[in-house]
Amino acid sequence: PTFGVLAAARAAWSQAGVEPARAVVFSVRQFDAMYPHDGALFDARLVQLVQALRQRGHQPVMVVQSRAEGTDTDAAVLQRLRGPLGYLPLLDPFAVSALGHHPLDALVGVLGQAAAVVAVHYHTAVLRMLAGRAPYNLFYSSKGQDLVTRLRIPGQSLADFDPSQVVRKVEASMGTQFHIEPVARMVRQQFHHALSRAARGF
Repeated sequence: PTFGVLAAARAAWSQAGVEPARAVVFSVRQFDAMYPHDGALFDARLVQLVQALRQRGHQPVMVVQSRAEGTDTDAAVLQRLRGPLGYLPLLDPFAVSALGHHPLDALVGVLGQAAAVVAVHYHTAVLRMLAGRAPYNLFYSSKGQDLVTRLRIPGQSLADFDPSQVVRKVEASMGTQFHIEPVARMVRQQFHHALSRAARGF
């Protein structure tokens, strides 16, 4: 990681009052007609998972990954979770911009440094993998499922996850590395193959 990423991540951890070595970082999202999952059931299961991780000595923390409007914002879900969970640490990459850091640097840094990452947002999983570490991917769509099946990272559909089982799977993911180079090599090969075909007019 660059100095900027490390400094931004330090600022985000400090603001959240969380130690990276104990942190289980969650991303969350709203669901809509495009991704029609049972939001209330997901919230209830997520609460159970957070509580189980706390009981086992971990420090669950929610990351604010999106401040967009409508269903792409994380705010509504985070507000709902604060009711049953009470104290809920937040890692807000956008907040460190006031200290001169770029939000993306903070997000990349914390996702790479956390003990574990439970990724609901697709790009949470991707950024964790880019840091060379495997997330636990609770996927809600085919693109997230593809990460689990094709790249063999830990995870399952959020539609039917059992918190009592997932808690141990999240712990098992803590030491799991993700080797990015084979994927990067495959992407380069496919890209060059596509360019070659285009040059020949298919």
